Amino acid sequence: MKFIETIVLGIVQGLTEFLPISSSGHLVIFSRLLEILNISQAESNMAFDVILHCATLVSVFIVFRKDVFLLIKEFFLWIGDMFHGKFAIETSSRKFLIMIIVGTVPAVILGAVYSVLGIEAFFQNVFFVALMLIVTGVLMMLSDRIVNSKKTIENATVKDGFWVGCFQAIALFPGLSRSGTTMFGGLVNGFNKKFAVKFSFILSIPAILGATVLEVPDAIGSSIMYADIPAIIIGAVVAAIVGIISIKGFVTIVSKNKLKWFSYYCWLMAVVAIVLGFIK
Repeated sequence: MKFIETIVLGIVQGLTEFLPISSSGHLVIFSRLLEILNISQAESNMAFDVILHCATLVSVFIVFRKDVFLLIKEFFLWIGDMFHGKFAIETSSRKFLIMIIVGTVPAVILGAVYSVLGIEAFFQNVFFVALMLIVTGVLMMLSDRIVNSKKTIENATVKDGFWVGCFQAIALFPGLSRSGTTMFGGLVNGFNKKFAVKFSFILSIPAILGATVLEVPDAIGSSIMYADIPAIIIGAVVAAIVGIISIKGFVTIVSKNKLKWFSYYCWLMAVVAIVLGFIK
């Protein structure tokens, strides 16, 4: 692999994983574009894909390192308490941990149904992606207009975590942004914007980790030449750095009520997808 190739892929991964523009939707659109241009796509290196996903996980860990450390610590304390017959939610950190666990369940269930039914081909349709991009744009526009949400971890409930998780599950559809949809889910459940963004990104940890684990079997059979290793390392570092910038930038954009710019972008990409869909 070439340095420029891994750098570009790292930038794309770092941007689309965290900004509310749908990485899966972009993948469908660009795949369709390459098909129209009769450009054969190079076979994806699954091992490199796994590495990029790990790099974006690092981004979340770095930006929210204090929260992640507390959640890991709380997890082991919770296990210890359960062995002693204590099941009460005694701290806000433990409640946050349980909210994340409960919030992950809907995506696991819908993902399993999605796989069993074998309906991936339908969701890969550019017209469906265009529709979901339009929905993402609407959600971002509405998010700017939600101003009375006040919940933080102190007064949020485990049930709130589950409902936000339902929004994350729906975001499995290509064209629906995971970060944007879960943040909107937090806002409509009463989270203030700072907490809605934090919960959205920390909730992404098991989601990204799960997607990475599912790719591992294919990655094992994907060869990496020793000569490619320096370029792959550079690509991973770029993905992590861009991911950090994207997360921090998204937090700032949310606080300034500027999500409408992502709405315009998503709607523009929806138009592109529709046009590509009509081209033979």
